[in-house]
Amino acid sequence: MAKMLPDKPLCSVSKSTAKVWSILKDIQNGDLECRLSFPIDDIQRPEFLIIYKRKHVFLVAVGNASSDTLEH
Repeated sequence: MAKMLPDKPLCSVSKSTAKVWSILKDIQNGDLECRLSFPIDDIQRPEFLIIYKRKHVFLVAVGNASSDTLEH
C-alpha cells in the first residue's frame, strides 16, 4: 500500500479529494508516499504531493468538475 501522510485526512476534504485519497491509498506499492496538503489559508494549492522511490515528485490538484460538465 502507498504510505499516506497523514494516515487519514485531519480536516474536511471535498468528495473528489476523498475519492483520489482512497485510490492512492489502495495502490499496492511500498515505494509511493502521498502527502495531503493542509488548508492553511485561502490560497489555492495542489491537494497531493506524491513521492515515488524517494526520487520522483508529483503535484496533483483535484478538480470538482462532474463527468457531465467535462463532456460538454
